Amino acid sequence: MKEININIKTKPINYNIIFTDNIIENLSSNLKGYKVCVITDQNVNELYAEDFFEKLKKEQKAAYKFVVKPGEEAKSLKRLENIYELLIDKDFNRDDYIISQGGGVIGDLAGLAASTYKR
Repeated sequence: MKEININIKTKPINYNIIFTDNIIENLSSNLKGYKVCVITDQNVNELYAEDFFEKLKKEQKAAYKFVVKPGEEAKSLKRLENIYELLIDKDFNRDDYIISQGGGVIGDLAGLAASTYKR
């Protein structure tokens, strides 16, 4: 898979969205010194996220994972509250990273958490 970069231009900060097979290698330099939370579901966790997370933990001192049951019911205020609780407990700030690893439900849940935490 080739790397695709999308630059979202906002003020005062621009955001990059990267789609790639080599996410750890591409992100490791950007993640140094930041906390990282990977949000995924049980199916993706068993197939891909566990290996991904182990590699991430080797690169990052502060890496956490939040796993939900698969399906639409994961998109709930309760799950969002649980994510906030983890982020608060681990003292995340607005500059730290949330990584979504999964499909639509996970992307929606992680995106909402990232866009609303400490805003």
